[in-house]
Amino acid sequence: MPAQNIAVGVNSNYMAILLEIFSLYKLTLSDNSIEYLLLRTEQPGYSNADQRQEDIANQIETEKRQLLLNLYVNQNARDSQIELIGGLQEVPIGDKLFLEKGLFKLSVFYQQTEYGFPWIILGNAENVDSFEKELKEDRELLSLRPTGAIKQIDAILITENDFDLSEVNNHNAKDIRDI
Repeated sequence: MPAQNIAVGVNSNYMAILLEIFSLYKLTLSDNSIEYLLLRTEQPGYSNADQRQEDIANQIETEKRQLLLNLYVNQNARDSQIELIGGLQEVPIGDKLFLEKGLFKLSVFYQQTEYGFPWIILGNAENVDSFEKELKEDRELLSLRPTGAIKQIDAILITENDFDLSEVNNHNAKDIRDI
């Protein structure tokens, strides 16, 4: 028998919910200095029974992420080399990552997972000990099987609310079934 989502009365095996995705990038600037960007984007929900809807949801999120990256780089870091460090599709550690707007620098800790590139665990904490403590208490993040050393960087948080994304079709969609 399929699991039921009692809160909304729908069969949870047939839907994918709105998903916040965190993508960490390393920019090597023209003067060889390094800057890090942490992008927070949303992927609309969709019906798991419809591959076309999943493809559209993925495309919307990818286009928003690429546009955010391009807008930031064009305004602040032209002629830079861009490298994806990794991404997280779970709830990260740290409340600051969920503020409505970004464009500020914050301390980010990240760690590779046994699933390999591009999957990482990440979060914001005061120090590595706080990050490790919160990680040990988070079953969802631990299920990603963190491995290797925890790395700490300062990154600029960029959210969908920081730039105009209207050139991306359905950029405000929360669920593909509603468009």
